[in-house]
Amino acid sequence: MHRFIWDLHFDPVTVGDTVPNSDEEANGAVPHRTYTTVNAPWAPPGNYTVRLTVNGQSTTQPLTLRLDPRVKTPAAGLTQLANLSRQLYDAAVATHAAYLQARSLASSLAEGSAARARIDSIAPPPARGGGRRGGFGRRGGAGGATVTLNGASDALLAAAMAMQSADVAPTAAEIAAADRAKAQASAVMARWSSLRNARQ
Repeated sequence: MHRFIWDLHFDPVTVGDTVPNSDEEANGAVPHRTYTTVNAPWAPPGNYTVRLTVNGQSTTQPLTLRLDPRVKTPAAGLTQLANLSRQLYDAAVATHAAYLQARSLASSLAEGSAARARIDSIAPPPARGGGRRGGFGRRGGAGGATVTLNGASDALLAAAMAMQSADVAPTAAEIAAADRAKAQASAVMARWSSLRNARQ
């Protein structure tokens, strides 16, 4: 018999957003039997479908995720939290996908060419050593003068993760951080779109 555990988070944006089930991450859990930790927003209450596919045959089962009854936040606040978290998460996924597309295009161009340099400026190659992206909401956004696609994706996810510690409406500061991250992402995505269209 196989067992599958859903940790009630959205899928990680990148492989680096999954913390391995190592002992140092266990926090008192049973060694070597700790499930991975995902750096992604919580799934909101609602109806979901679990799908199992084995040898080409799929079986589905409905699943209802209910809010903890101890949560007293008004429905409007919870809706705002879920909607803003989802907007940021979806934008982080899209921006990361654009980063991968940009890296693929850059690899097809001559090293040292002006076109490759322009793409590298918004989608720099991964750092050598391949360190994973950090923990819950503590990752840096775009820290330099030039906002990059991967930096914008990091900032979007960090803004989403800053709201995940409690089932409460986002604060004014969290909304402002989300707006900044979305504006940065929109700007760098527009630059990427311009570069991509110029190559077609």
